[in-house]
Amino acid sequence: MHLKKLELKNFRNYTGLNVEFLKNTILIFGDNGQGKTNLLESIYYLSSGKSHRTSNQDELIKWGTEFSLIRAEADSRLVELEFRAGNSLKIKVDRVMCRKKSEFISIIPAVLFTPDDLKIIKGSPSNRREFLDDLLERIYPGYQALRLQYQKILNQRNSLLKSIDSPAKAKENLTFEVWNENLAKHGSEIIKKRSDLVSEMRHNFCYYMKAFFPDFTSGIQYVYSWDRKLSDFQAASAESDRSGANGTVTPSADRTGENILKDSALSQEPSQNPVTEKDTKTDIAIIKQKFLEKLDENLPKEISYRTTVTGPHRDDFIVTFGEKDIRSFGSQGQQRAASVSLKFCELEEIREKTMKNPVLLLDDILSELDLKREKIVLDLIKDKYQTFITTSNINYVSHIEETGKDRVQELVVKENSISKK
Repeated sequence: MHLKKLELKNFRNYTGLNVEFLKNTILIFGDNGQGKTNLLESIYYLSSGKSHRTSNQDELIKWGTEFSLIRAEADSRLVELEFRAGNSLKIKVDRVMCRKKSEFISIIPAVLFTPDDLKIIKGSPSNRREFLDDLLERIYPGYQALRLQYQKILNQRNSLLKSIDSPAKAKENLTFEVWNENLAKHGSEIIKKRSDLVSEMRHNFCYYMKAFFPDFTSGIQYVYSWDRKLSDFQAASAESDRSGANGTVTPSADRTGENILKDSALSQEPSQNPVTEKDTKTDIAIIKQKFLEKLDENLPKEISYRTTVTGPHRDDFIVTFGEKDIRSFGSQGQQRAASVSLKFCELEEIREKTMKNPVLLLDDILSELDLKREKIVLDLIKDKYQTFITTSNINYVSHIEETGKDRVQELVVKENSISKK
C-alpha cells in the first residue's frame, strides 16, 4: 500500500493542505504544536474510521469553519471524508457515496505508533482490551457489531442485578436465565476471537522482543476473567457502576501465578512460521460452558457488587519478560520495547489478514527510545512499509537518513503548512 496524495481542508489547524508523497519513508520535521500529529491523525482516520485522540469528531473541524475534509489517493483508489458539526460524516470512495465506515477503512490500512502506546503495558486491563478490540475490528468486519450486542446484553443483565437481592430470586426470574445464556453466547465469541489473536501474535511478539533483548525470554498470554482474583473487583465495584457496559476498572492486583506463558523467542522472522498449535486455542464450546458455570458460581457476589464480574469485559492479557510480569517487574525501557513489539504484531496481523502492506505512522516514537533501540526499530521496518515519521529533534534526522537518504522525503511543518526541507 502506498499513499500518494493527501488533501486536507479545515482539518484541525490546517486551512488548506495538498501534499504528494514521493518516497517510501517520509520524515516530517517541525517544532511542537505545528501540526505534525494532526497530519498523521488524518491518515489514521482514513484507516480506522476513528481518531486516536478524541471520540468527538467535531473536534477535527477547524475552529470557526463549517466543515472539514480529508481526501486521499492510494494505489489508484480515492477516499473522501467530509465532516460536519453534529458528528455528521459523508463518505465517498472513488467518487461514489458510501453509507458505512466499513466500506472505506480497509482501503488504506495503517498502524500508528505513539508514546501513549506505553499504556497498553502499564495501564489498566481496559487499555489492553481496547488494543485487542481495535485490532479485531479492523481485521474482522463483524466484530464491532458483536461487541455492541454484547454490551447491550450486559447492560440489561446489570440492570436486572440491581433489582435482585438474593440468588434465589434471580433463579426464580426466568428472564435472568435468558440473559445469562445470551451473555455467554456472545461473550464466548469475543473471548474466542481475542484469545486466538493473542495466540497468533505470540510468535511475532517473542521475535521482536528478542531483537531488543537477545538474552531474555518473553511471552504473552490471554487471561480470562475467571482466572483473575474475584477480590480484584470488590474495591472497584463503585467505579465499575459508573463505567457502564465497558466495565473499565483498575484492579488492585492481577493474578500472575497461573496461566503465564514461559516462552522463548523463535529464530524465524515474523509471519514466516505463524503459530498453528491447536493447544493454544480453546474451543468456543468449552469457553461458553466455563462462562455459564462462573456466572452461576459468582452470582452471590455479583448481587452484592450489583454488576457482572464474569465475561470479556473483565478479561486481560499478561506480558512476561524474564518469566515475570513486565508491568510489575520490567524497567521503563523494557516496557517501552514491549509496547513497540505489540504494535509490530498489529502491523503483521493487518498485513496477513488484509493482504496489504499497511502504512506505518511513527508519531515521535523514536524520541522515546535510546539510540540502540531506535536503530533496531528502523532496521525492523527497513523498506517493507511506507513509513511516516514525525520528529521535533533535528538529531534524529541523520539517523533516519542513514537507512538510505535516497529513499527519504523530508517535509517541514511550520505555521500550519508543509514545505520541502
